[in-house]
Amino acid sequence: AFRDWSGKRTMRWGHAHPTWSYWALPFVCDMTFERFSATMRPGSTIDVWNLPEAQSKGLLQVLEAGRTATRKAQQEAFMNEDEDMMNVALWRDGVTKDWCKYDLEWGLYKDRMKLDKRMYWDTKWYPDGLPVIFISMHNTKPFEITDWLLSLYARCDIERPKLSCPAGHQAPRFCEAGSTDERRVRQTPNEYIQKLCCCLEPRQQTNIFWGGQWFENPEQVPKKLQHMKKERTCLFP
Repeated sequence: AFRDWSGKRTMRWGHAHPTWSYWALPFVCDMTFERFSATMRPGSTIDVWNLPEAQSKGLLQVLEAGRTATRKAQQEAFMNEDEDMMNVALWRDGVTKDWCKYDLEWGLYKDRMKLDKRMYWDTKWYPDGLPVIFISMHNTKPFEITDWLLSLYARCDIERPKLSCPAGHQAPRFCEAGSTDERRVRQTPNEYIQKLCCCLEPRQQTNIFWGGQWFENPEQVPKKLQHMKKERTCLFP
C-alpha cells in the first residue's frame, strides 16, 4: 500500500505509462518544476497554476487570468519514483479522468475468450472490473516474444476469413507457449498458423472486453452493464 501521501485520492492509482495532449502541459510543467526546485532550491516557494480551479472555470480561463497558487518545493518521499509523483500530482489537482486498461500483459492476447469478468477489479473504484482494450502491450522486453506475437497477428489478419476454430470459450492447450501440444503443432507450419490464430479469437474483430462481453468499438460500451454496481469512470483512447 502507498503511504507516502495522506491527502485525498480522487481516482485509482495509475500506471506510469502517461499520455497527454497540449492541455496537460501546465500540469506537466508544474510537476517537473516542483521536482527540480525541491532538488536545486529545497524549501523555496514556487508559483504553480491553480489547476483545481480549472475544474469549474476551464483551463483557458485560468491561464488567461494568470490564476496561480504558491507551493513549497521540498523533497517528499513520493518524489523518489516517477509513478508515485504522477499519481500524487493528479490527486492534488483533483483530477478524475483516467484511461481504461489498454497496456496489457502480452499473455492476455492468446487466452482466447477465457478472461475474468472482473479483470483488474478493486473494492472502491472499479468493483466490477475495468474494460480492457487489446490495442497495446506491456512488459514486452523479451524481443523474441514480442516479435512472435506481432508476426502472428499480422499473419492471422490474412488467415482470418479461412479460420475454423473449435467451439467453446476455453483456450486450447496449444495456445500455451512451450507446451507439448504447441510443440507438436509447430511441426506442421501451415496447421500451426491456422490453429494459433484461434488463440487470438475474438480480439481481431472485437477488441474490447468488459464484464464477460466483447465489443467492437468504444461507442458500443455502456457506462454500466446491467449486473454491475456502479458506472465506469475510465475513458477509451
